[in-house]
Amino acid sequence: MNTINVFIAGSKELASQRIKLKSLISDINHRYKESGNDHSLNVASYETYGNKQDEYNDYICNKADLVIFVLDGKIGPYTEEEFDIAKKSEKSAGRPKSVVFLKSYSEITPDIAYINGMLKNEDYYITYANDEDLVRCVKEYLDDFVSKFAKVNTSQKKKTVIKSDSSPSCRIKSICSVVAVLAALAVLICFLLCNKNSSVLLIAGGGSARNYIETYNNIVLETYPNSYHVHMPSGNAWLLLTEEVISQQATQGYIPICISASKAKDEDFLKITTKENFLKSGSVVAVKLGYDTLAITVKNDDRIIDWLGHKSIKEGEVSLQNLADLLKNNDSISIFATSPGSGTKTTYMDLLEEKGVILDDMTVNQFSEYSDLPTVNKKFPYILMGSRCYKMKALEKDVKKSDAYELKVYDEEYGRRIYSCKPIYVYFMAYKPKATSQKDTKIVQKYGDDINENLVVPEETIRFLKDLGCDLQGKINNNVIIRKTHNSIIIDLDEL
Repeated sequence: MNTINVFIAGSKELASQRIKLKSLISDINHRYKESGNDHSLNVASYETYGNKQDEYNDYICNKADLVIFVLDGKIGPYTEEEFDIAKKSEKSAGRPKSVVFLKSYSEITPDIAYINGMLKNEDYYITYANDEDLVRCVKEYLDDFVSKFAKVNTSQKKKTVIKSDSSPSCRIKSICSVVAVLAALAVLICFLLCNKNSSVLLIAGGGSARNYIETYNNIVLETYPNSYHVHMPSGNAWLLLTEEVISQQATQGYIPICISASKAKDEDFLKITTKENFLKSGSVVAVKLGYDTLAITVKNDDRIIDWLGHKSIKEGEVSLQNLADLLKNNDSISIFATSPGSGTKTTYMDLLEEKGVILDDMTVNQFSEYSDLPTVNKKFPYILMGSRCYKMKALEKDVKKSDAYELKVYDEEYGRRIYSCKPIYVYFMAYKPKATSQKDTKIVQKYGDDINENLVVPEETIRFLKDLGCDLQGKINNNVIIRKTHNSIIIDLDEL
């Protein structure tokens, strides 16, 4: 009997869909047995392992032959992690094969746009209308997959382990980044020490996230009570949540919060410490607020207008492919992007690389929302790669006068326009309660101080999250988060 290992991935909320698919697979196995087919499908899913994400990842890397992703309008961070791991394993080891079933929607919401953007290069991306249609589509796919699988020699399957880059050169660069961040914060220490409040929120991050919060949450971070806002790229702001910085500031009443237009990974918080040491202090909690659409600003110049086309200018949109082609022919165009390490530039770099454009190989100038007109308005026409929430303010008048144009960036998938987006996140620290802390004494007495279970969230952080409109019910109870996974630094609030 040839066993084919199948993993069904998707959010916890899609339990009923997984039940239907497991029933389908049971029927398929019965049919195979009756017909003499010597193949059998062995299925695993969330219900097999519970909240043990490391066991999911191990199964995907080392056992699964096929991973079925079922998405219903959104993709959670753990499902996205499973998708990344499956694709990396397929690229390096030749397996597992991945197939995505995405529920079809008439309206392209930001979440759907993000999923479409992530899947646009996938060989198998299948839409389904409802649960019955999902079962039908999966049945057709599995019959075809098993038929092809039977022709492949599976005796030489390879196992792969994904390792993080910890070379000396990478460590040196990380240390330099940390020194730069700490130097930038030196002037803040005096301010925070002089503040009479017991705890001060130190909110750090890029302009896109700040402007998104101000636009959609009606919060002005510069004047938010009992806080101090610092503008810096996401890559640097994440360092504020590392163990050493937290430890130094916690005794002085600093509570760091990072706002970012990039999705962080565990290694982003390990520039100056180890995962083991970090987890002794607590975990980073991620909250996704929404998405910011990419948008470029271009000068009203014939060399640009002729290339992009008058239709694109009139509609106020530009395709990612057209943008890439324009950048490839940039001899007479000044290119501007946001600062290195920012979520905006990182997103452009990733998307354009898929179109054959490597920004690091080009002459790219830097701009900020506070840059003045002489910075960009020189003899060459310009193109500024920003977003709806991050643009150069000095050009707003030019856009209104049609001396410049702002164009939303989109990609095309199956004849549809999918806007290119970047996620907006808030990251904060949930720490291990300490029996020596007067604040934590009651929490320790009630819940205990097991580092693998209970984590405390400061009152100031909870107030900020509530002001952002985050749903904390059932996720943070009496200032406590129950840490269900012990091997990951980042906990997603939506998964609690």
